[in-house]
Amino acid sequence: MSNEPLWFSGGITWNVVASYFRARLLPEGSVFGHKTPLLIPRPWADWLSTRALLALANSDVVDYILRTFLGSRMEIEASELRRLIIPVLSSSQRADLEKFSERAIRARQVPAGNRTDEVLSKIETELNGYVRDLYAIDRDAELWVVR
Repeated sequence: MSNEPLWFSGGITWNVVASYFRARLLPEGSVFGHKTPLLIPRPWADWLSTRALLALANSDVVDYILRTFLGSRMEIEASELRRLIIPVLSSSQRADLEKFSERAIRARQVPAGNRTDEVLSKIETELNGYVRDLYAIDRDAELWVVR
C-alpha cells in the first residue's frame, strides 16, 4: 500500500477542496486520506516543527502563494504544498511560530458559545504580520486571491 509507513502518524491536514486553505493539526493515531492528506516536516529539517509549519500554513502569505502560483482557487493537493518555499527558521522564529499555533489551538478549544472570534482574529492578524516579515513581504501589501 502507498504511504503505509505514515499510517497513524500525526501531522497537518486540510480539506483538499475548500474556498480557503486552512490547515489543522492531525494527532497521532489518526487516519488521513486523499481528500484530507497529511503533511509532515522532513526529519532532517530540525528547524521546522509540525506546529511551526501549522502556523505558517495558516497565514495569508501561504494561502496567497498556494492559490496564485502553485495550486488552484478551489483545490490544494499535497504535491502543491510540497513545492511551497519555506524559509529556514532560526530557533527563536520556530518557537514564535509554535506559540502562534498553541495560542490558536487553545482559542479553538474554547466551546463555541464562550469563544469570541476576536481572539482568533487577533492571533491571525499577528501571525500574518509575522509571516510577512519572514517572507520579506510588506505588511501593507495586498495579497488578493480570487475566491
